[in-house]
Amino acid sequence: MKKAVFGIVFMLLWVGMLMPARASIGPNIDVYTQYPYPNGGQGPNRPSYPFAPQDKVFLFALATYNLAPVENRIVTFVIIDSTGEAFSVRTAVSGKDGVANVSFRFPWPDQNVFGNWSVLGTVNVANEVCKDALTFEVSTRKICDLGGGSPPQFFAFDDLVDSKDLALFMLCFRGLAPAEAMYLADLGGGSPPRFFEYDGVVDGKDLVLFLGCYKGSG
Repeated sequence: MKKAVFGIVFMLLWVGMLMPARASIGPNIDVYTQYPYPNGGQGPNRPSYPFAPQDKVFLFALATYNLAPVENRIVTFVIIDSTGEAFSVRTAVSGKDGVANVSFRFPWPDQNVFGNWSVLGTVNVANEVCKDALTFEVSTRKICDLGGGSPPQFFAFDDLVDSKDLALFMLCFRGLAPAEAMYLADLGGGSPPRFFEYDGVVDGKDLVLFLGCYKGSG
């Protein structure tokens, strides 16, 4: 019964997502992830860059009316996993900047984590229900692959763990990285340190784990 209800909700919302995107004049919502613009899916019905298993996903929704932010609105995030089932339904209230946010981490180990996920965001603005759809892929990525490029950039994943990742890790370790990238360097915790035992900080335990990856022994 629960799955049937979620299926109906999903279909109704998804049909709404297939309608042509309307202009942002009037009531509007934009759902996106922590990746910098435009890689987080900023814009109507745009996809986000992919994630890896055990990544922490930060979801944001910007509620506006005539392009101006709208505060104190309840935003609902329906998170759909790769099998089409509702993984989670979460709510948050928009702040003065019009943004509401929630976060979640992918289950592991769970083969259903791989594939295409979607998020359906809804909010009532000026007595009108606004919707936006966001999609992203979950695929394998080295846990210590923080980025790449020249100069090194967070989220420019290159499937390597090299000096570029070391430079980015040290920015996190010193507290100099952007807030939306800090979680990448939170590799684990415990005593002795273990991968995937996240503790919400980037400290010496994460440094030990990163060096294990960097030296090829992680």
